[in-house]
Amino acid sequence: MKERGGKKGKYMVAVFVELLMVVCVVNVFAQPVIPTLPCFIEGNVTINGKEAPVGTEIKAIVGDKEHVYEVKERGKFSISVEGDMTDKGKIITFFVNGIRADKTLEWRSGATYNIDLAVFTNETPLVEQTPVITPTITPTPSPETVGFEMPPLPASFYGNVTMYGEKAEVGTIVRAYIEGREVGNITVKEKGVYADGFNTYLVVQGTRDDIGKQINFTVNGLEANQTAIYIPGEIRKMDLSAGEQHVETAEWLIVGILLIVALVVAFAYLRLKVRRRR
Repeated sequence: MKERGGKKGKYMVAVFVELLMVVCVVNVFAQPVIPTLPCFIEGNVTINGKEAPVGTEIKAIVGDKEHVYEVKERGKFSISVEGDMTDKGKIITFFVNGIRADKTLEWRSGATYNIDLAVFTNETPLVEQTPVITPTITPTPSPETVGFEMPPLPASFYGNVTMYGEKAEVGTIVRAYIEGREVGNITVKEKGVYADGFNTYLVVQGTRDDIGKQINFTVNGLEANQTAIYIPGEIRKMDLSAGEQHVETAEWLIVGILLIVALVVAFAYLRLKVRRRR
């Protein structure tokens, strides 16, 4: 009886040890995934140099995620931009009533930013609406302060625009590129003028690495004859033209062909004249 009891005790100990090992393994692989904290952004917002009215829509886009905020206090905004670890370092772009703002930021989990947004448009700003009272959601504070580097000021351009020697039509799109990357665009709303330098500008937003690099422009996809250098904060009048160079090239080609034909005819005539004299 003692021998059986001893074997049974050893068996129970072995079972207990195996169960303990299983529990340890489960605990190791069942560690909870720590969720990412949203990026919180607040500041002032203006349209055509004036405080944005209540009801203005502000949209923040990072990757394929959109976050929309409606202004509840004139000229001020605050928005929480959620993301995941794959969004770290991605650029957040802002739109005010559908118009791209002059600032961008990098998305970082738990970061808190304070920036001012500004847009310019020919359209009349929205009429101020009665604010809708909604509960304020306090963002979860970051466990640690996350530093960030503010992007440089944009460069702004305005002036006339032509295609093939004619004033560009309303609806023509002018785009700006740095090393093949689009950094700004504007749609012509007045024939022959892409931006008037008063209410509208072609805003070119580059990075610190883009400072001093060349800006190329296109007019409805045609490369413009003019270029510029990215200088943060510069406001510059520059007329753009596209297509004229191709017209001049075609004209010179026709002139060259005519000259060659004339020379061939003159040479043939001289040879014929010489033969007749012989």
